[in-house]
Amino acid sequence: MKLLIILLFSFGALGAYTPSKKLKLYAFNCGDIITGPLLALFTRKYQDLWAPKKEWISTCFLIRHPKGDLLWDTGLDDNYAHLKKGKSFFFGLTIHKVKTPLLQNLKKLGILPKNIKFVGISHLHEDHTGNLRHFVNSKILIQEEEKKAAFSLFPSTYFFKFDHYKSLNAQIVGLKGDHDVFGDGKVMIIKAPGHTPGHQVLLVRLKQSGSFILAGDLYHTNFNRETKVIPFFVTHNGQNLKESIEKIENLRKKEKAKIWIQHEPAHYKKALKPPLYYD
Repeated sequence: MKLLIILLFSFGALGAYTPSKKLKLYAFNCGDIITGPLLALFTRKYQDLWAPKKEWISTCFLIRHPKGDLLWDTGLDDNYAHLKKGKSFFFGLTIHKVKTPLLQNLKKLGILPKNIKFVGISHLHEDHTGNLRHFVNSKILIQEEEKKAAFSLFPSTYFFKFDHYKSLNAQIVGLKGDHDVFGDGKVMIIKAPGHTPGHQVLLVRLKQSGSFILAGDLYHTNFNRETKVIPFFVTHNGQNLKESIEKIENLRKKEKAKIWIQHEPAHYKKALKPPLYYD
């Protein structure tokens, strides 16, 4: 069965774009984030100031639907793939690396940026918007509060990278709460503010694999979820984040869903890798 999927994948990548006949979920490694002492700002453990460097992942997703394709987050900038040592931030305290560019992963599935109908962004931090500029034909779905912050006088105060989206204002749709992307209840954007003013997560209801909640940065790691520690670093509103966590955990119970922590390496490690998918 796996051999058949790989053969179909190989031929599909060479041909024209073909819409999907059923709902599918693909997961991509959209870059690695290597951090050192900054880890303590997420865990609130002073011991982590001296902890060994930890590698996180930036996971993004392709949701294929008979009515079109949705890309959820765009990961680190594909240009980092050309940097042998990666891109350094905060004087080398954090390094961003890309092994396989997002556009290359999409092309292997026979998909070009122009084929993507929607791009949903969990929030506008640059490790989620690195390749947003490529999707000039897509509707970009974010919460209205996120859009307002994005085009405020000083978007950098929210840790947004203005260059990633400054030319896309006309394509950005400011959502006013939860949103049914395709109108059939199978792919739902759920408002979950706190990490940023308009943070959101994605609920995908699959027929065979069950429901997934793609959690953006609701949690950064399993540790944050298990201990309910709210990061000191890049948390816009701690109280809103606590309320959003409660909301999404209640949704998880109701849906019997799996929460996918997008920066947690363990979640991606055990996941199906393209050309395999969840359906």
